[in-house]
Amino acid sequence: THRLLVEKLGVSHLSLVMGISMGGMLAWMWAEMFPDFMDAVVPISCQPGPMSGRNWIQRRINIEAIRNDPEWNNGNYDKNPSRYVLTAPLSALFTQSVIRLQEQAPTRQGADALYKRLVERARQGDANDRLYQVEASMDYDPSPDLGKIKVPVLTVNFADDEINPPELGAVEGALARVANVRSVLIPAGPDSIGHLTGQVAKTWNSHLADFMTATGLAARAAKA
Repeated sequence: THRLLVEKLGVSHLSLVMGISMGGMLAWMWAEMFPDFMDAVVPISCQPGPMSGRNWIQRRINIEAIRNDPEWNNGNYDKNPSRYVLTAPLSALFTQSVIRLQEQAPTRQGADALYKRLVERARQGDANDRLYQVEASMDYDPSPDLGKIKVPVLTVNFADDEINPPELGAVEGALARVANVRSVLIPAGPDSIGHLTGQVAKTWNSHLADFMTATGLAARAAKA
C-alpha cells in the first residue's frame, strides 16, 4: 500500500493514518515502519501487542475448523465447504456486546434462531478467503518497534470489547514506550456493540476532534 501511494499515486505524505480493528493494527504498523510519512496516527479497536490468549485461540478455532473440514480438500474445492460454518458464530460471541446479544436472543429459541442466522451468513462467504483473513494476523506484533513512532498517537478502545479486553492492560504497558500518545477507553453504554463499537463513530468522534485540534490537523484541514 505504501508503494502504491508513493510510486503510483504520487502521494509522499499523509496527514492522518486511521483504522478500525485490523485497520487499527495496520495503523500501528505504519506508524513504526514509516515514521516520517504521516503527521498523526489513530488506531481504533485494537492493541499494539502480539496475537495471544483468547484473541488468538478464537482465531485458531476458525483456522482449524476450515482446515479440518472434510470438504476443504487443502483449499482445492469446487464447492464451498459446509462444515466449518457450524463453528463460525463463535467469532460473533467475541465481536458483539454480550448485552446486545442478549437483547437479540433473550430466550433459548431466540438464541437458536440467531445461531442459525449467523451460520447462514457464514455460508455466504468463501472458506479460503476467511482462512486468509484470519491467518493474516498470526504474526502481528508491533510491540518491539513502538519506540520508533515519532508522531502523535490517539488510540481508542472500548470497555466491552472481548477481542481486546482492557483488563489485560496490554495498551497501557505498550504505550509507555510511545513518546506522544493519548489513550481513550470508551465505557460501555446504550450504543455499545462490543468490538464493533469502532463502527459507531458517535461514541468516539469527539475524542478524534479534540486530538485533531490539539495536533493542528484540524486547522490545516480547514485551510486546505
